[in-house]
Amino acid sequence: AFQQVTVRPQVDGRLDKVLFTEGQVVKAGEVIAQIDPRPFMVQLHTAQGALARDRAQLAIAKKNYERYQSLQQQQLVAQQQVDEYAGQVAQFEGAVKIDLAAVEQATLQLDYAQVKSPLTGTTGVRIIDAGNLVKAAEPSGLVVITAIDPAAVLFTIPQDRLGGVSAALAKGDVPVEVWNRDGSAMLGSGKLVVLDNVVNQATATLRLKALIPNPDRKLWPNAFVKARMLVETQ
Repeated sequence: AFQQVTVRPQVDGRLDKVLFTEGQVVKAGEVIAQIDPRPFMVQLHTAQGALARDRAQLAIAKKNYERYQSLQQQQLVAQQQVDEYAGQVAQFEGAVKIDLAAVEQATLQLDYAQVKSPLTGTTGVRIIDAGNLVKAAEPSGLVVITAIDPAAVLFTIPQDRLGGVSAALAKGDVPVEVWNRDGSAMLGSGKLVVLDNVVNQATATLRLKALIPNPDRKLWPNAFVKARMLVETQ
């Protein structure tokens, strides 16, 4: 698989809906499951209420501060009283910032209640059904999404061939053909994209990766194939 992700919930709650069918192709950002959003809506409304309260108190504190500043300029009140109201303004300004952060956190939790696909790919077998309680630390997740177009083909070469492959890669694209196991049919063709950064000391081989366009899904994750790489034409 070019990419593979186990989709896990990021909040705890009851899984209300599963919005995909097994084997469906989903797009990145598409909602694939819905966790009960009501607890997170309550948190959001509570945070919004606290924000409205502290903003009102901040407005009153600012008016009192301005009023006492005017009186102090006329030497009708002590400077200490003006400083006290200045401290109240700063205190409520800090409270408003805390409330804004609480609103952002509640909004984020509400957004997490919609489980979205992190990539474009094919869904596998559903791991959990609607109606179950799910947790953010759930190790098994909800479903595994696999991106198989393009497909990543991994193969190895002897370390003695590294010089020739590196030279060919430096000149341009190195074509790679992928065949079925008995070599009777070509399943696709693409190009070499990665040379591993270490040689396997146990086998004296180097692992390579090729990307192969796979629109008709002839290549499947973890399947065994034969790879042919054109390094040089003599």
